[in-house]
Amino acid sequence: MISLGDLSKEVYLRIDKSGDAPALKKSAVYDIAKGIFDVIKQAVASGEDVTIPQFGKFTSTTRSARNGRNPHTGDAIQIPAKQVVKFRPSSSLKEAVAGSTPVPKKEKAKAAPKAKAAPKAKPPAKKAKGKKK
Repeated sequence: MISLGDLSKEVYLRIDKSGDAPALKKSAVYDIAKGIFDVIKQAVASGEDVTIPQFGKFTSTTRSARNGRNPHTGDAIQIPAKQVVKFRPSSSLKEAVAGSTPVPKKEKAKAAPKAKAAPKAKPPAKKAKGKKK
């Protein structure tokens, strides 16, 4: 998992190496990243769609009311309608994720190793000599 701090640190290192942008403090990069996510959150909460090219699209939709069951008691319950956030990844994001984990090739089935011969049976244990009555 990557945190906001980790994300801002990575962005800072990329800006610092490029030399194209003026030098920024790490705290400024953190504030910028936090601000971007705050703007996305406010826009989606107000019902606007947020599209980030080559990343994806955030939308807010209404999930309709439906009937459900209480898993503990089994009683029927009414689940109210509510607003939910949906994310649809872009095709370039899908390709990047799919390319990072290649599907392993199928290997030919190997012949099972030969079974070892069964160990020799041990003679029955001797009876313990008990006291004579």
